[in-house]
Amino acid sequence: MTTEQLTRILIVDDEPAILSALRRSLQREGFDVLRAGSAVEALEALAQQPQVDLVLSDQKMPGMSGIEMMETIRRKHPDAMRVLISAQCDIQSAADAINDGLISRFVLKPWRDEELETVVHLALRDGKLLRETRAALADVDRLVAEMGGPNPDALAASRRVVPSVKRLLEAHERRLTWGA
Repeated sequence: MTTEQLTRILIVDDEPAILSALRRSLQREGFDVLRAGSAVEALEALAQQPQVDLVLSDQKMPGMSGIEMMETIRRKHPDAMRVLISAQCDIQSAADAINDGLISRFVLKPWRDEELETVVHLALRDGKLLRETRAALADVDRLVAEMGGPNPDALAASRRVVPSVKRLLEAHERRLTWGA
């Protein structure tokens, strides 16, 4: 079983035909696809099934916009990558959402399946790099704690090297989180 077969994607759109088309396209790629017909339904689905790798959402929906929903998802599920898809989103709103780290990518409707697949794979790659970066940061913190023992030379070396490594990893995490 490949990694893609284990990847779970939540698609959110208030148009059933769009949900079906997106589901078919993503399932052909081997993804486990969940569907929600509104932002509220999507947030409820994430509360019940928090292990979602990517949320792909329309912008214009009744009740709560895709960008508003993505802001909530970023706070509650920071490891879920977020992609906005819309025919009616103004470019400034999409750019602001990317710059604010609410979404990592934007796709215009009507989409081409090849373009959508590429965007999804890139967002999932960014998510994997983000998780690896966070794991590396945790490893650095654990190493610092272990090196705080009786060896003064090791402690001195860690005080010189570890802060630089940590700054690099934190900068990498910020770039991934901001979708840069």
